[in-house]
Amino acid sequence: MSAVLDDQHSDVPEVVYTPSPTALRFHNDDSLVRAVMGPVGSGKSSMAAMEVVLRAFRQNVHRGVRTSRWLAVRNTYNELKTTTIKTLMHWMPEEITHINANYPPVARLKTTLPDGTGVDLEVLFIALDQTRDLGKMRSLELTGVWLNEASELEKEVLEFAIQRRGRFPPTASGGFNFSGVVMDYNPVADDHWLFDLFERDPLPGYKLFRQPAAILKTPKIDPNTGTADPLQHVWIGNPEAENIANLGEGYNYYLQQVPGKTDEWIKVFLLGEYGQSTSGKAVYANEFSDSEHVAKAEIGIDRYLPVIVGFDWGLNPAAVFGQMSRTGQLCITDELFPGVDTSLEEFIAEYLAPTINERYRGCRMEGFGDPAGLGRSPLDKRTPFMLINQAGIACRPARTNDWIPRRDAVASFLMRRQGFTLSPRCKMLREGFNRGYRYGVIQTTGTFRNRPEKNKFSHPHDALQYLALGMKHANTYSSTVTVTAGGSNGTSF
Repeated sequence: MSAVLDDQHSDVPEVVYTPSPTALRFHNDDSLVRAVMGPVGSGKSSMAAMEVVLRAFRQNVHRGVRTSRWLAVRNTYNELKTTTIKTLMHWMPEEITHINANYPPVARLKTTLPDGTGVDLEVLFIALDQTRDLGKMRSLELTGVWLNEASELEKEVLEFAIQRRGRFPPTASGGFNFSGVVMDYNPVADDHWLFDLFERDPLPGYKLFRQPAAILKTPKIDPNTGTADPLQHVWIGNPEAENIANLGEGYNYYLQQVPGKTDEWIKVFLLGEYGQSTSGKAVYANEFSDSEHVAKAEIGIDRYLPVIVGFDWGLNPAAVFGQMSRTGQLCITDELFPGVDTSLEEFIAEYLAPTINERYRGCRMEGFGDPAGLGRSPLDKRTPFMLINQAGIACRPARTNDWIPRRDAVASFLMRRQGFTLSPRCKMLREGFNRGYRYGVIQTTGTFRNRPEKNKFSHPHDALQYLALGMKHANTYSSTVTVTAGGSNGTSF
């Protein structure tokens, strides 16, 4: 993509912008709020800055001119001056852009496009450490807002930005054909408001664009045998990484940052993954990658392969559905967790049966559950396994309910190359992987406990562990049944 900012001035340089694959999707999207998140040095700020310029070029024409007004926000004035303004001015050459020397700074780009229409872009710069400007922001009329390094801002700033955009230019002056908010930031901790906004409770019109990791971990090759050593690894550049050509040292820019850094630091700043909450350490922090293990779209169900269901009992029953693909990948397709005290009979009738009827009718099904479910109820002598079998799923105990083998069973699939994928339907499991299923902190010592907290995430993750344990240690292609209409308990599937 090439943008000629002014074809009538020979002394104005041609600004050539080559968008990355993520940037192309970002620029071609019209969502109200768009954010780009990725490793340090991946070109996020330039992507957002160029979005401001490109939108100005596409604005409605009124009396031969495309007029727009944007606001750029940063957390401190020093950062605003040394990074935000410099980044934007790189794409707004000084030959056609005037910026005042007052505070707050205002840049004004005026140029003519090849089609003969003029462009009049005004960009206001405000830093939130200048408290006198907070009141001024409430009266601004804007086309759009750019929140630079949004992770360093409060959520209220975004809420304000949404209120002030869409006000310029007015309809009498041609109006606008796009108005919105763009943001850029490095990955945040999984208890940050941005994680909530884009992952936990995404809203219509809000879209996150994630850039690929800058580097990849690969097993070290033993020079004597030529085979991979599973106990050692090395870091290499990711062929899909973005903005490498604009880094003077190429991949070495990233590889030279690895020595001496913690796994958590590498995960956030070089791999572009979410960080850990300070309230505890995620159980699969070293194995799970949200970008690698969460499918981009819902996972289709292969009706020629068995469906395996993992169960956790008790007053908070949970079920997790999965299949082993033909390539040996464990595909998790659904989760069921009411989240309130529910008897197993109620769980089967209100959650399990409807899901099977809607999603898995006609599939061969097998289940694995907590061996503690072999105990009979003192009231009617039935076990959880009996109830699940009556519901149409051949369910048997997992080989153990010991914590370490259960955790290791899931981890073994996560650590295989393309060994595990999670449907985005499974929001509780995903949030548990990222933050919720975690080791608690011992307050007196600040160290982590050796068992995960019992919370709302532990129940579906227990069910996943029984599923993984069953898949790993049992022949899941035997003793399967086909679910048809009318289980023996009278429930219609």
